[in-house]
Amino acid sequence: GWAVDDEEALMFTEVFYKYMFDGAEFGQAVLEARQVIYEKYKYTNTWGAYQCYGDQFYKLRSGFKKHPLKEYVIAREAEIELANLLNKLEVSGYTTEGLLAELNAISTAIDKAKLRNGETTEIEALIYGGLCMYEQSMIKYESLLTMENASFSFAAMEKYCNVRPKFYISEFKKTGKNQKELLGSIDKVIKDLDLLINYSPTAERLNMLGSAYKSKAMISSVKTQKINACKQAALCYYKAYKKQKQAYSLVNWLEIENILVLLENRKWGQSVKLDQTEYNLPAIKDAVKDLDSMFDSLTSFSPDELNYWDWASAANIKFCMMMLEYKVGSSRPPAYEEIFNLYKETWDKAGSKGKKLGEIEHFDFLTDALSLSKKKNVLTIKTKINDLKNQLEKMI
Repeated sequence: GWAVDDEEALMFTEVFYKYMFDGAEFGQAVLEARQVIYEKYKYTNTWGAYQCYGDQFYKLRSGFKKHPLKEYVIAREAEIELANLLNKLEVSGYTTEGLLAELNAISTAIDKAKLRNGETTEIEALIYGGLCMYEQSMIKYESLLTMENASFSFAAMEKYCNVRPKFYISEFKKTGKNQKELLGSIDKVIKDLDLLINYSPTAERLNMLGSAYKSKAMISSVKTQKINACKQAALCYYKAYKKQKQAYSLVNWLEIENILVLLENRKWGQSVKLDQTEYNLPAIKDAVKDLDSMFDSLTSFSPDELNYWDWASAANIKFCMMMLEYKVGSSRPPAYEEIFNLYKETWDKAGSKGKKLGEIEHFDFLTDALSLSKKKNVLTIKTKINDLKNQLEKMI
C-alpha cells in the first residue's frame, strides 16, 4: 500500500516463505510475517503495507514438512480445504495414499470441531468417488439423506446415482456372485434416474441412465438381456446427444449402435423404434463424418482452452472411428498408436483416478458386449480394445 523499508521487507519475505514451506496456510504465514516485523521494527509501518489477496486457507502442494494437526473454527475453512483437495485429484503428481491421508485428516478435524454439515459431506463423497472408493462414496451420499437440515446440491443425487452402478460392477467383478441382487440394485438406480429425468430430462441425467444400462448389460448373463440393455443405453445416449451436441454422448451412442450392428440386431441407416421414441441410424459414412466434424471443432481451440474432458473426447472420438471404420473396411482407419498417444497425452496432464478408470470400465463394457459374437472382424476389434485397455491400465 506504500513504500517499505528494505530490511523489514526482507524479514517479511523470509518469515512468510518459511511458514509456507513448512506447510502453513497462506493467511497464517502472512499473519506471522506481519507480527515479526511489527514487534522488531516498531518505528515503521511496513508490517501493514502488504495487501495479500487470495484464499486464506491455501497451502503449497504436498511434499513439504507437515503442519501440525488441522483445526477448524468455522465449517467454511474445511469446505475450502476439501474443495482444494478435490481439485488435486485432477492433477498428476499426487498419490492415492497421500490424497486419502489428507482427506482423513480433514474429516477427523471436522468431526472433532463438530462442524460436519451437508456441504462438507458432499465434497467428501465426491473425493471418495474420484479415488474410486465407491462404497465409501455411497455411504457419504446416503448419510446426506439422514442429516437433519442438511444443505447440499441437487447434483449430489445425480452423483449418488452415478456412483452406485460403479460399485455394483466392482462387486460383480470380485466374485461374479449375487448377480440377481446386483441386477435388482441397478434397476433401483434406473428407477431413481427415471424419476429425476421426469422432473427434467437433462443431457447429464440421460448420459447417467445410459451408463446404468451399460452396467446392467455387463452383469446380465443372458444374451437377450444384454442386448436389450444395450438398446436402452443406445437410446439414452441418442437422446442426450440430441439435447446437447457433446462428444461423450455421440461416441457412446455410435459405439453401442455399432455393437448392435455387429451382433446383427441393427443396420446402419435403418429406422429404430423403442419405448415410444423413433429415430434413424445414420449411414456409417455419415456417422464417421459427424465424428470428424466433432474432432475438428475440439482441435480448433488452443490447448490452454481445453479441459480434461475436451482432451479425453478427442481420444474417444478417434477410438470410436477405429471401431466404425473397421466395419466399412476403410483403408485409413486411425492408427492404434495415434489413439494410444492421444490417451497418454491426456492422462499425463490431468484426470482423476476415477475418470481414468471410467475409460477402462467402458472398454470392459465394449469387450463384454463384443464377446457375444465370434466373427473374425469382431474379434479383431475386441483384440484392439483389450490391447489399448491393458496399456492404459499400467498408467493408473
